Amino acid sequence: MVNFATHGWVNGHFCSTIFYYYPIRSFSNTNELNSKIRNKIYDFKEGRNPNEIGELVSSALISTFGKDKLRNCTFVTVPASSVLRTEKRCKSFSKIVSSITGMENGYNFVKRCKDSKPKHITGCESENYYSLFIEKNLVMNKRIILFDDIITSGKTIDFISKRLKWYCKSVDVVGLGKTVSRGSNEYLNQNCLGNALVRAKYGL
Repeated sequence: MVNFATHGWVNGHFCSTIFYYYPIRSFSNTNELNSKIRNKIYDFKEGRNPNEIGELVSSALISTFGKDKLRNCTFVTVPASSVLRTEKRCKSFSKIVSSITGMENGYNFVKRCKDSKPKHITGCESENYYSLFIEKNLVMNKRIILFDDIITSGKTIDFISKRLKWYCKSVDVVGLGKTVSRGSNEYLNQNCLGNALVRAKYGL
């Protein structure tokens, strides 16, 4: 069973993620394990490994929340920068996670209204980045598990969580990777971190 390796407050929201994420622009020479994990995250963002990541995320969710609680929850993914990229990245993945955990599949409960340039390319949110629509009738009074692939500043999570809470009972935030920043403990010690906790299970 895989557990979430990182826990903490990001922009006012308690977030749990499986990996520490070392972006290549800042960590081109990180160790082999962190490089492999980074590539796994890249593959997920391109929709290349939904089964693999779906099973990993499901295992962490079951370990943390238990199946009994998850059966009463709805799994919602943060949309990608475009409708096409969201479908490519999240549609199969959401179906897999919901099937394994017993959660309601909330794919497309939060929708992108207008395509935007990816934030990792522009370095900031574009004009249309927050052009999102929440299907309020579908999330009303639900317990939401909100998933983002990479959690960095927490701005996207903050924007969506606050609006979900207008309608639903609760929002728990989880992610695949938490971005490591320069000067942090994770930056200073790249070898003895939560990433090592999933080495055996993940075959890395």
